Amino acid sequence: MELVPPSTKGLSPSRGQVLSRRFRLIRPMSDDLLGTVHEAEPLSGGARVAVSLLHFEYAADARVAECFTLEARRVQKLIHPAVVRTFEVLRSEEGVPYIVSELFSGATLSQCLAGGIRVAASEAVAIVTPVLSALEAGHAQNIPHHNLKPSNILLVPASGGSAVVKVAGFGAAPVMAAAGIPGTSGYRAPEQITGIGPVDTRADLWSVGVILYELLTGRLAFPAPTEFARGVAITKSEPTPLEQIDPSLAPFASIVRRALKKNARDRFLSPTEMLDAIRTTGISPTAITLCNMALAPQSLAPPSLAAPDSLGRYMPPPTLTRSDASADIASSVPAESVRVPSHVETPRVRRAMIDDKTLPSSGLPIIPPSSSGVPQLKRAVSLRWVMIVGAIALTIGLLFGLIVGR
Repeated sequence: MELVPPSTKGLSPSRGQVLSRRFRLIRPMSDDLLGTVHEAEPLSGGARVAVSLLHFEYAADARVAECFTLEARRVQKLIHPAVVRTFEVLRSEEGVPYIVSELFSGATLSQCLAGGIRVAASEAVAIVTPVLSALEAGHAQNIPHHNLKPSNILLVPASGGSAVVKVAGFGAAPVMAAAGIPGTSGYRAPEQITGIGPVDTRADLWSVGVILYELLTGRLAFPAPTEFARGVAITKSEPTPLEQIDPSLAPFASIVRRALKKNARDRFLSPTEMLDAIRTTGISPTAITLCNMALAPQSLAPPSLAAPDSLGRYMPPPTLTRSDASADIASSVPAESVRVPSHVETPRVRRAMIDDKTLPSSGLPIIPPSSSGVPQLKRAVSLRWVMIVGAIALTIGLLFGLIVGR
């Protein structure tokens, strides 16, 4: 396919601009490293959609633009209840490729877990079950995710105060690789970090194992002060066993342990096999009430490629914006803010509530934060500065001694 370099005219989409004589841009929802996401309305009428456009620097790169287009068209054929739907893959009048996809209200799992929230095992099962089903559908069409993380899992309000799960971001990983944009190491498999060995569908099962661990414990499986340290932890260390954190989590211990095997050959062979193992625990999924979505539904946030915080999360910005749910191919990582009114009670356990033994509304025990978290980072930073200052003083002393000796 021959790609025509985009024109330099109209490269900054503005409110009211019409693309392909079909979609009018209503307002921008995000602007990140890879592209921009806009809420748009079809001129022919109907529900509003999300439009994701590549930034000019990538649209002008034939390799990135072609990858974006080809991956989006592959994902367009992936139709599943738990996968964000891609409707069309088009080009603007200036030659910039863009995606038209579903627009949702709700929150990302990353936003709902912010602060170390822990969910009941039955709700964790309810969340990972559709995720595994979506992965199975993608793998059946040779479309691995390879960028799965809580910020790519959307919780969309449904009837009865519950939520349904939608997985975004299929097809994003190849585009990010073509553009030279790294993924989030906290949820990537060891082989994705080291580049040693093949990266196949089993890398997605590693990601599900990390997410399940976080849901059940309220902790990151591999906490670390920096991205480099996190990558080392993933490749060299093991997370604290579930049964040591909370004995009631023992039924999931072997499942998480197998999903997080360093060697992909030792993991589950498929999402279906992992789902079957989860079913053997005898814990049935319940309604997903994380974030009290029925009481305080918010618009989904735009994907963001900003750098993660020290705990590996893409934390929400201070203001609430509306987003697409699927155009993660163009923007890759949903990350926005969900503001829950102060009068809304969230029956979940937070890592910050260490002084309390339990939270009556949930009955789940508090799990203290891992000792390898931020406090150690502060001590490490202090020690580093002491070492730097000492080295400088030693160097000055040596130079002074040389000068005096002469």
